[in-house]
Amino acid sequence: MPPPAPTLVRFLFTALLLTAAATAQERVITRAIEIRSLTPAEAESGIKVRLRGVVVFVDGVSSIFLQDETSTTFFRVRTPPLPAVGDEIELTGATRMGLYLPGVDYGTFKVLGRQPLPPGIPVQYDDLHFGRFHYQRVTAEGIVRSVIPVNPGKGLIRLALGSRVIDVRVEVSPPPEHGLVDCRVRVTGLAAGLINTPRRQLVEPYIRVLDWSEVHIVAAGPRAADVPKISAEQLLAFNASGLGEQRVRMDGVVAGAFGADLVFLQQAERAFAVRFGRPAKLAPGDRVSVVGFPAMDRFSASVVDAELLDREPGPAPEPLEIDSPEELYGRTGDPHPGKYDGRLVRLTGIVRDAFKGEEGTTLLVHGGQRTVQARVPEGTEIPSTGALVRLTGICQVETAVLGPGFASRPGLISVRLTSPAALEVLRTPPWWTPRRLVVMLAALAGVTLLAGLWIAVLRRQVRRQTDALRHRIEAEAALEERQRIAREFHDSLEQELAGVSLRLDALATRINDEKGMGS
Repeated sequence: MPPPAPTLVRFLFTALLLTAAATAQERVITRAIEIRSLTPAEAESGIKVRLRGVVVFVDGVSSIFLQDETSTTFFRVRTPPLPAVGDEIELTGATRMGLYLPGVDYGTFKVLGRQPLPPGIPVQYDDLHFGRFHYQRVTAEGIVRSVIPVNPGKGLIRLALGSRVIDVRVEVSPPPEHGLVDCRVRVTGLAAGLINTPRRQLVEPYIRVLDWSEVHIVAAGPRAADVPKISAEQLLAFNASGLGEQRVRMDGVVAGAFGADLVFLQQAERAFAVRFGRPAKLAPGDRVSVVGFPAMDRFSASVVDAELLDREPGPAPEPLEIDSPEELYGRTGDPHPGKYDGRLVRLTGIVRDAFKGEEGTTLLVHGGQRTVQARVPEGTEIPSTGALVRLTGICQVETAVLGPGFASRPGLISVRLTSPAALEVLRTPPWWTPRRLVVMLAALAGVTLLAGLWIAVLRRQVRRQTDALRHRIEAEAALEERQRIAREFHDSLEQELAGVSLRLDALATRINDEKGMGS
């Protein structure tokens, strides 16, 4: 008799599992590219691995990177000793799924000798961004934006690959006089990055470099003092002779300073933001000369990774008087909307709301047909909703939207106050604010509702008492009628009885008289 269908299905499923397990046990991977090509499920099945290659990077017991003639993979060991970079080893182990791509789980290795490190694969930013060569030795060429010491004993290069900037993490501290900023360099290292572990997605790529010997200068940059000076009008404007990759030198007056790394400089009718690579303590009115890299920031160009060359104190610039927030956006027909971006402005408006965010307290200030966000510093007394205020701060276009033709227009504008004193209350809100009016109307509605309920209860009680009184009156009337009838009946009966009695008395007298006459 054949077995039942469920039993047969279980038997076939078990046979398939045993066959798959036997196949996995029989298979042995001998090339790194085969490991990289596994699916997560295949990697987790623990396929045997036997590789021979060169160690290209070591980051502790859990991250050792091995490259053969086909590609690169990684493995981990339980305890030291660890292989050294440049060791040629034979690795045995089993596959596993890593945070982003497959690797080898707790392998064992045998050192066969020493080999030179393989050359890096030439890459662009997109190659790193999409993880095409993740965990492989790569070579990238770009302009050094900044070199920063990172504790403990490491360095960080911000390398511009075209219009994108990537971090290059060097395992050794930078030399004191490196002279790499603004140089075109070629770096060779391991392609890595931050991983979104639940989804196995590459969030932010970077390159890890063993030491500064793998950073080669292709073209030296000019000294800071020799960088060509440009005006604010030329900042990221069209230039037929260049793409703006190198540093520029610019002068201006500090209109607003926010911390040690962000200032806004004003030059004639134009203004621009400057972000320093190293802290620079400046005050409004300082006349400065800076050198840095041009970059687009939201709506207008700015200077980033800047270096302060010269500083001379001076009087703070006067803010530009603005009629209302509507003027910041540009009135109808304005050929240059957003022209106040980066300028020190002063305007008045009515506070509509206030809320706290990651960057502090923000006020919504309304005027005309527009509303702007006022970002106030810590320690500022927040005015009540409905107050008329005067703001002094830096105008910033936060977002840009499509305008007519090829033009862009401001989408959202904020005013960043320079100090707590930059917020002045011109008029406190009237007592009858919309909120209070709503509260009063709600209270009046509540009182009216309670009064209506009370009236309904009183009417019900009056109706009950009226019904009770009507019943009582009817009962008393009935009783009174009964008593009247009883009285009338009593009087009539009494009269009849009296008449009968008189008649009897008269009859008795008559009888007595007749007896006397007869005797």
